[in-house]
This record gives sequence, structure tokens and C-alpha cells, in this order.
Amino acid sequence: MATALLPSPAARKTRERSSSAGSIGGGILLTALGAATGIGLGFTLGEIKLPEPPAAERSIESRYGENVSLVRLPSIVTNLAAPADTWVRLDASLVFEGTERAQAETMASAVSGDLLGYLRTLTLAQIEGAAGLAHLREDVEERARSRTDGRVREVVIETLVVQ
Repeated sequence: MATALLPSPAARKTRERSSSAGSIGGGILLTALGAATGIGLGFTLGEIKLPEPPAAERSIESRYGENVSLVRLPSIVTNLAAPADTWVRLDASLVFEGTERAQAETMASAVSGDLLGYLRTLTLAQIEGAAGLAHLREDVEERARSRTDGRVREVVIETLVVQ
């Protein structure tokens, strides 16, 4: 009686073929529908033109005013005070106000050497987390301003890698 309820092996194979054919057909249909939707969306978004910001907004003068210079410092790589096998790399730029470019580059090299010495005195715990980064930024700006007699308006920390 139990064998009467089970379908025959031939009927099972037919059912498996029809279910796998249905799955493949459904997959092809969904793929075609997704491709058509993507193409339609691409044409729609392709027609939309995003406004470009004016040239004045893209320059440094727009943020800081006239007579400013941006000088990128060379990468500073050194080990920390503790743990001694931890290395740090700092990439930063200095924003000078009211300083000629040649003079700003000379001052930037002095600031770079000073920052190297400062980074060697730090421990990993001092620069951990958001608060540590904020304190580091404040200390670096204070050192840069004191080294350049207040001509540095801001220090932009581009990257800080601790390894």
C-alpha cells in the first residue's frame, strides 16, 4: 500500500526535469528583467547632469581667503616611544597665511623635523581613538604655529598610519 502512494521512477524523472527546466527558465527571465531595468535606469541617469561647483569653491582661496599657501610635508615615518616596535607614518599639509611660497617651504621643513621629534615621544595609548587623534591634531598645530611664529593657519592631517 505504501508503494502505491509513491510515484513511479519514470514519473519522478519527468517531474525533476520539468522543475529544473522551470528553474532555469525563471532564472533567465529574472536576469533579462534585471538587465532591462538596469539599461533603462542607466539611460535615465545618463541624461541627468549634476551641476559642477564653481572654480572658486574648489580652490584653497575660497576656504581661507586670499594670500594663502598650501605646503605638503614629506611623509614622516618613525617609531613611537612605547611600545618601541610600533611605527607611525604621518602625511600632512600646512596652510600658511601671508607668507611667500619659498619662505613657506623653508618653514615647512623646520616643522617637519620638529614633528618627527614630537612623534618619537608619543605612546600608542596617547593617539588611540578619536580623542587621541583630536589631541594629536591640536598638539601638531600648536607646534607648527610656534615654529613658524604663528604663520601656519591650519595643519591638515591627510593620513596617520600606526603599525
